[in-house]
Amino acid sequence: MSARRVGAAAPPRSSAQHAGVYFEVMVSEADARRRGEEPSVQVRCLCCHRRRFDVSEVRYFDPEYGMLADGSLTVERKCPGCGREHRGLVTASPGDPWVGSSGLDGPWRCACGRSLGHVDPVRGRVKTTCGRCRAEGRTVAAGAIAVASVPTRPVPDVPEVGPHDDPFDEVPF
Repeated sequence: MSARRVGAAAPPRSSAQHAGVYFEVMVSEADARRRGEEPSVQVRCLCCHRRRFDVSEVRYFDPEYGMLADGSLTVERKCPGCGREHRGLVTASPGDPWVGSSGLDGPWRCACGRSLGHVDPVRGRVKTTCGRCRAEGRTVAAGAIAVASVPTRPVPDVPEVGPHDDPFDEVPF
């Protein structure tokens, strides 16, 4: 499975919504439908390209409609100190906070005491500090996962030609 970097060969410049980070799509929206997985994105440091955390969409199976999003996103980060993996949920709709037992809110800490970041529960914004270069970055998780639904190649518009619709019949010679 190969990741694709969104943008040009060099990491793109950061926007106001996503400062100091860029994204690599691990499972796109189209691949997720085909494989039965959740779309997922790696959030990386814009300065040193180190992986900060992963964002993936939470889905459940409905017998009538198939896999449906439940309105939350999973944020997963490995502790830079002890190496433990931590997961939590944030909202997929900024402005509508996720309420649940494993929803992230405020400071996000590891059991070893090290800070993993800070989460704004209303907007789903995750602020982290890079473990290598100490650069601070922030992103709205819903904006990060939206990158997974961007098509990789444009589909050309091809007009349908029936058996009796020859486009060269109407050309006068």
